Amino acid sequence: IQPIASGFLLPLDDTLLLYYNIYIIILLSPAETSAAAERKRIFMSFLEKNILRLIACALAVWLTTLIIPGASFTSYGAVAAMAVLLWLINFSIRPVLKVLTIPIGCLTLGLSSLLIDVFCVWAADELISGITLGSFWGYALAALLASIATSLLSE
Repeated sequence: IQPIASGFLLPLDDTLLLYYNIYIIILLSPAETSAAAERKRIFMSFLEKNILRLIACALAVWLTTLIIPGASFTSYGAVAAMAVLLWLINFSIRPVLKVLTIPIGCLTLGLSSLLIDVFCVWAADELISGITLGSFWGYALAALLASIATSLLSE
């Protein structure tokens, strides 16, 4: 005798357990479990890639504050907040800007892509108060380091 969720006791004999096991086997057929496993694998790879991109953004911002004179940060929390905001901007706004500037990108042979990245870093820098990258070259270096790191991660 085993309890069920409502608090009553239910006698479970071997035939009921056998039917329950057959139901579970039919319900979770190998095709469905492999599809569920594939969805889980795709989601986890998406999650891992984005976490690695987030870490790459944080490292790029941190390295920029070390290399560029005049660039500074007040705490590592500010660097982490800048990385999260930069990752969100790169994930949401940057693709729209890339599509809108395709004609300019063709004319400038891809230089507009770097300018879009610099704009994204500048926007993130303006929204986070605990970090300053200083000048255009600070923004450009952070954008370049973040682009290099994410391109290395995507391969």
